Amino acid sequence: GQFVSYHVYPYYPDYLDYIEDWSIYGLNRADYAQNQGKYNTYRAYLQMLNNYHTMPVVISEFGVSTGRGMAQRDGNTGRNQGNMSEQDQGQALVIVGQISNHPAATVAACFPGRMNGSSVHGTPCMQWI
Repeated sequence: GQFVSYHVYPYYPDYLDYIEDWSIYGLNRADYAQNQGKYNTYRAYLQMLNNYHTMPVVISEFGVSTGRGMAQRDGNTGRNQGNMSEQDQGQALVIVGQISNHPAATVAACFPGRMNGSSVHGTPCMQWI
């Protein structure tokens, strides 16, 4: 069968904060509200992708970086691209995995090995959702 594949990183969908009417994407903005008036734009983005397509959506890559510098920050979630400790990275991956375990995706996958929290290189990280 066919499927759609995306690399979806949790620090990029901050642009959704600037969209006034989420209903054009089939979403109710209030359903994604979090503490202090912020929104879970990552979960909303996954749902938008799923709403758009008529075939299964595969999140073929996700994760957060521990690189020395920071290239991107999501003001809603506090997740960023780089400048994270390995402990922060692990906590972020757990949260991203929980968000991905949502009807917005059929499959989620991340790089094998240490990047998925395993100390054994080559440990698979594909998860059917």
